[in-house]
Amino acid sequence: MKILGISTSGSTCGAALMRDGAILGCDSFPGARKCSEELIPRMERLLSSNGLDLRSPDMFAVDIGPGGMTGLKIGIVTIRTLSQVLSIPISPVSSLEALARSAPEDAALVMPALPCTKSTFYAALFRRAPGGAPERLSPDALLDPGSLPSLLSAAPSVQPLHIVGAAPDALRAALSSLIGPRAFFRDPADSRPTAVAVCEIAASGPAPSRFSDILPNYLCVTAAENNFGIKV
Repeated sequence: MKILGISTSGSTCGAALMRDGAILGCDSFPGARKCSEELIPRMERLLSSNGLDLRSPDMFAVDIGPGGMTGLKIGIVTIRTLSQVLSIPISPVSSLEALARSAPEDAALVMPALPCTKSTFYAALFRRAPGGAPERLSPDALLDPGSLPSLLSAAPSVQPLHIVGAAPDALRAALSSLIGPRAFFRDPADSRPTAVAVCEIAASGPAPSRFSDILPNYLCVTAAENNFGIKV
């Protein structure tokens, strides 16, 4: 099984190639501004370096959000178009689940978090047994500091909580107040959704979907929806 996965939800975009559970290569580059120009050429170079082309994968995988709307739209439209033209199915992956995989292997309780506004953020809870992959404790959600007690009720009350991603100040302050020294904030530079994680999740996930079923999971109302009633 050959999987070509991409991640475009964060400040760093990338592509990775997996075959039968082994990563053959990956490539990453800064942010959404260059994503529309660089994504397909980098995917093609990654495939070419392994003697393959865009027709070769058995499955595409893409993170569908939540996260940066511009990057998500570029990534999803790119993969949907390739899927439609080449008749290759797609595995949609949560950006927060991909982000959870950046936590240290000994982190038993993980909260991936990404900023939305100054006072709101995207977050979820995962637990991980030693040597295992993160297992979901809560759905992806758009939250504010007042929502945290309800979210934390799904987690053991004595375990350290490892927060990965670009946690906004509002989340840092609220968690420091609620659980104090149990909150460990990982360096955002070392914790981001990656295309490698997208491939790993897709390899063990549910059956892939048709291109028409793949939609971004923004978790918030976009400006186009709010102003014009247009869903993007």
